[in-house]
Amino acid sequence: MQIIQDISRILSKYTSIDEIVIYLVLISIVSIIIIKFCTAIICQFALRLNKADKREFIFIKRVRIIGNLVILLVILNIWHSYISDFLTFISFFSAGVAIALRDFIFNFFCGIYIKANKPFLLEDRIEIGGHLGDVIDIRSLSFSLLEINEKEPNGQSTGVIINCPNSLIFTEPLRNFTIGFKYIWNEIEINIPLTADIKKTKSIIYRILNQNEILKRIPKKMENEIHGVAKDYRIYYNKLDPIIYTKLNKNHITLQARYLVHPKKARNVEDMLWNAVLDSYKKGEIELFTENS
Repeated sequence: MQIIQDISRILSKYTSIDEIVIYLVLISIVSIIIIKFCTAIICQFALRLNKADKREFIFIKRVRIIGNLVILLVILNIWHSYISDFLTFISFFSAGVAIALRDFIFNFFCGIYIKANKPFLLEDRIEIGGHLGDVIDIRSLSFSLLEINEKEPNGQSTGVIINCPNSLIFTEPLRNFTIGFKYIWNEIEINIPLTADIKKTKSIIYRILNQNEILKRIPKKMENEIHGVAKDYRIYYNKLDPIIYTKLNKNHITLQARYLVHPKKARNVEDMLWNAVLDSYKKGEIELFTENS
């Protein structure tokens, strides 16, 4: 403290700035450096534990938020006595700042709403404001999405990061593909000739669906998750197992295979199912419709 006072006295002599102001500025800078240093040490220690763990990521985010709050409280405490005589000026100044920074303030309180009500969480797949992606970060003023290539839940990442203001939560509709439970309904359409044996074809497709290692465990998981969210959402399904619907077209029959799948695994599962269908076709087990059939 004595060193800072001496430095303040010397700087005041050469700059003609009030010695108290210089002292408070130096104390504030030192306090910020100390708090930032302590925060960085804690974050670095957490990273060494497990660099890819979601819990460590959330812990680091909270440490940084707490560190910023501590800095704010320390700065207010340091400058409190000096600014006490300027409360009237500050009130007018604050009103002007509030008008000028209304978007900033709106995004800040929208961030509080997001963290309190949790319309989406880290790693959720959402669509908002015309952007589809996986949530990779939630901050005080904005959140970030890892963009999905196709405008459908089974798309894959483009590697592009989209930064969205928190205010979108009140100005744009939100689609969350993983809230409540982690699975969505996906469909593939298999066209067969009018003369094909529908019952035999359906039984083979059912076999393909039920033998898939990813799909066969989902109905039980989904049933447990529905019970868990029943108190928050009026969601219910009478059937969770894969089902095949029949649709008659002009010159062929369409079998619509409907099944539950995690949105991030939907494309891989669809690829596996089509490969199995094509294998059955090559073996002569089923018939597939083509324009030349």
